[in-house]
Amino acid sequence: MIELPGYNIEKQLGRGGMARVYLARHIGLDRLVAIKVLSKDLDGDKSFSDRFIREARIVANLTHQNIITVYDVGVHNQFHYIAMEYLPGETLDDKIKKKLNIKQVLGFTKQIAAALDFAHKKGIVHRDVKPDNILFREDGTAVLTDFGIARAAKSETKMTATGTVIGTPHYMSPEQAQGQEIGPWSDLYSLGIVLFELLSGEVPFDADSTIAVVFKHITEPVPDLDEPYKQYQPLVNTLLAKEANDRYQSGREVIADIEALERGEAPANATLIFNQTAINPAVSADTHTTQNTGTQTTLKIGRPASAKSKVITGIAAACIMLIVAAIVFIAEKKAADEADDIAANQRTLALAYEKQELEKRQRELDKRAAENALLEQRRNQAERERKEKLEKETVKRQQAELIARQKQARAEAEAQKAKQELEALKKKQLKQKKQEPVKITAAASSNSNTKPEVTPPPVQPETQKRTGLLSSWLGDSDDNTSEYINDLFKAADNALQSEYFTSAKQNYEKILLADPGNQRAEQGLKKIEQQMKKKAASSSAAYLKDLLQAADNSLASDRLSSAAHNYQKVLQLAPGHEQATEGLDKVFDRYLHLAVEEAKDDDFDDAAEYFIAAQKLRPNDNKIKTIGRKIENLQNR
Repeated sequence: MIELPGYNIEKQLGRGGMARVYLARHIGLDRLVAIKVLSKDLDGDKSFSDRFIREARIVANLTHQNIITVYDVGVHNQFHYIAMEYLPGETLDDKIKKKLNIKQVLGFTKQIAAALDFAHKKGIVHRDVKPDNILFREDGTAVLTDFGIARAAKSETKMTATGTVIGTPHYMSPEQAQGQEIGPWSDLYSLGIVLFELLSGEVPFDADSTIAVVFKHITEPVPDLDEPYKQYQPLVNTLLAKEANDRYQSGREVIADIEALERGEAPANATLIFNQTAINPAVSADTHTTQNTGTQTTLKIGRPASAKSKVITGIAAACIMLIVAAIVFIAEKKAADEADDIAANQRTLALAYEKQELEKRQRELDKRAAENALLEQRRNQAERERKEKLEKETVKRQQAELIARQKQARAEAEAQKAKQELEALKKKQLKQKKQEPVKITAAASSNSNTKPEVTPPPVQPETQKRTGLLSSWLGDSDDNTSEYINDLFKAADNALQSEYFTSAKQNYEKILLADPGNQRAEQGLKKIEQQMKKKAASSSAAYLKDLLQAADNSLASDRLSSAAHNYQKVLQLAPGHEQATEGLDKVFDRYLHLAVEEAKDDDFDDAAEYFIAAQKLRPNDNKIKTIGRKIENLQNR
């Protein structure tokens, strides 16, 4: 599925030899439009792209109630596109299959004639008028669309070379079939084919091969309409006259004759074409008829009278015979010339269609090459995205490690600062201790010659436990130890409040080394563990939420590969997650739907791509076998 700026592409509506048509919504105006996009394999062909853009410009200048409305034309990522009015209803071909009443037949014919009349006045010849190119608005108005092979009648630039046949064979005028100059009369011939089909339910000229159909346009007379529609035979005959000059010359003339027939009047512009020639000498006579190919000659011979009359009559008869012989000779020569022309046209057409078949095969080869190139491009893009993702994850991990190292460094710096402060405090306290007066025992005071004796403080059991750890810092003072522990608690509590968990843990552990079994320190360590688990859970929930949001957005935009990847990632972190499971099911069903749609459009390469993607998601699902058989049946039809 392509992407165009300003539009949300919803689905593919159809495809043809030159382009694909998508249903899209214009974001700014919030309305549905039909977007025709030139096929990628043709986009590089300047003649095709020029013809495509020309169509947009032609139709954009044709503002008429019976002609499709063009909203926008542009190029994006080398895709040429046209945004036009979206008409979701039936085509005229669909309506023909349902049988129409005469009022509907004449009404639709008048509307298309009006559209052609307007286009012809603008110098535009459609060149592909047929039921498939006639759509309908909700109010029932017929709309002529698909000016894909139209050209300006007065254009000095000929996009199509002389002798090249462009159009749909069953609706092609004789001059168009022979690659000759065409004009508004050619479109009116095609309209005559459409009218005949509306009245009879079938085209007037049909055969097993395209060339045979074309020759019938050139050589065969117009079939007779069934009895209920005999009154419209002159209208059809005039539209389908072999010679362009014998046809209607404008859509307005067609409309006028239809309206006359609706009123029960004879058509004023229809021409009755006869193949009879009468030769009448100035003699009352019995009548004898001489027939030749395509020519009826009526001879009237007088009764015998006098000798003089006989002579005159003989001379007249001789003249008449000479005239008849001349006529026969001319007719035979004309027939021979026509046979030669037909043979020449046959050879020309055969060569033209052979050329078209070769060009068609070449386009198919080019399309295959373009598809392979596109596939390779997609693989390269996927590899680039994988590398970019890996680089982003690496940068993210490095950033996290850096932050962790920074926190660790801050914690170590705080611990070092606390140690320095405690060492300074120790030095200060030792200095004060040295300055305190020495306590002398009674024995010493009674005997001045006895060396004074310092009485050490009693050693308690708890103090003994701490002596090895603190003696180098604080000596044996319980007051010093208590102050040290209080400072550690202050530093640990502050670090825990600021979520510096490493620093807080280190300080609580120092307290337990100094005072094993300290309940407050042990509670502090438990708080650290609880908060770290809570934070990890919160981060995990937020991460899962972000993944689900990204997956849902990708699914809504039909970026199925990205959606599947994110849903699977959620399920890896949270097995059995309900929302992720449902989302993955939707991706699986969407892949299968797209595979069937592409197969219906005979694009089995894209169908296979979608089918394989679905198979990777659910290899054992029963739908895989069912859809696989359906695609196989479509391929073998």
